[in-house]
Amino acid sequence: LLELNRRIHWFLSLRLAVACALLVGAVLALTTRGGLLVTSGPLFMMSGALFAMDGLFWLHYRSVRGARREFERFRSTLSFNLHLQILFDFGILSWLLVETGGVGSPVTYFFLFHVSLSCLFFRRPVSFFYTALALVLIVGTQFIISGGGSIAEALAHSTGTWCSGPGCGFYYVASVTLLYGFIWYLASTITTSLRRSEAELQTNIDELVEMHREKTRYMLTTTHELKAPFSAIHSYVNVLLGGYVGPIDEKVAAILTKIQSRCARMLNMINELLQLANIKNLVKAGVELQWVDLAALVHLVLDNLEGTRKASGITVDCSGMGNGPFWIRGDLERLEILFTNIISNALYYSHAGGTVRIAFVEGVTMRRVTVADEGIGIKPELLEKVFLEHFRTEEATQMNSNSTGLGLTIAKFIIYMHQGRLWLESEPGHGTTAFMEFLKERGR
Repeated sequence: LLELNRRIHWFLSLRLAVACALLVGAVLALTTRGGLLVTSGPLFMMSGALFAMDGLFWLHYRSVRGARREFERFRSTLSFNLHLQILFDFGILSWLLVETGGVGSPVTYFFLFHVSLSCLFFRRPVSFFYTALALVLIVGTQFIISGGGSIAEALAHSTGTWCSGPGCGFYYVASVTLLYGFIWYLASTITTSLRRSEAELQTNIDELVEMHREKTRYMLTTTHELKAPFSAIHSYVNVLLGGYVGPIDEKVAAILTKIQSRCARMLNMINELLQLANIKNLVKAGVELQWVDLAALVHLVLDNLEGTRKASGITVDCSGMGNGPFWIRGDLERLEILFTNIISNALYYSHAGGTVRIAFVEGVTMRRVTVADEGIGIKPELLEKVFLEHFRTEEATQMNSNSTGLGLTIAKFIIYMHQGRLWLESEPGHGTTAFMEFLKERGR
């Protein structure tokens, strides 16, 4: 659908340019400054007709192009739009050919442009039909100009000095037919080859997508199966370390503590993998949005992360948020995950005693939230890579070895689900600022 939309939009733009060119030609003919033999009246009428029909084609195109989910239903309507445009242009070209003196005019070769376009737009039989129609219109137009008689006489009258005699008309038709046939064959062969390659490429892509689905499905099934035993191990270790089964030796306690840490990390990774898969599905399916006060949500997230903040000795400065609500339309549960990931990153990767600043910015069409820390920062060449699944910088790994590297990936998908933007700006050793932009909608 996107490709068909591009073709129609391009064709409409091209016709608009031709209409403007005819209008300029009409003005030149009217003022006799251009040395044109054609009168200005027909050029003005052709230009007006092109402007009017282009507007009608555009309105029809606009009424159909938004039906992305019903493409099969409207495919024939869009194709009809293209057919009608080519036929209308053939009519204008035939009229212009009459006004400029017949087949001796350069307008004869303008038909070749539409022959090439028909090869791009349609299959070979359809493009061959338009090639044949162009030849019929060229010969027929000259027949009309000559006032009847035989076609051979009409063509012989217009060929100029390069040909004379009773066979001249035949030679002219043969040469034009060979030229148009060669252009059609060349263009249609190339486009057919490209379509075949595109179809093969699409088949390979579909196979890769299906393989990826199978891999994801297997990964999720395995992840679900691993979650239960790891949860059980974690629970039993907590019971042992809590002394509920009696005192344990220090060496045993040290081993159990390591098991507890590893289990917690694995459970965190499993939960984030399931979370990421769920969000990816929601991006495809869509979610019902509601009004969410980001100010209240940020304070809720900060309360949940209070233990982490105190442990690292970080100060959180919320003065840039203002005192009132900050509304956007979104999914409350996923937005809580988003801000938890972004703010927790700012806390984890800040130096002890640093400050994390959260601010709201009201734009014309967007509402922006910034979270700035004074931590380790990120190298410029790695700013985009940190959004990849499981990617972590060396500095981040050294500072927080328990992270899974999925937090920013999840955040990116949540922002995408809300049709917003997320990006980072950072200076290594001096901190990172996360920018989150959301659409500003009417109502709040």
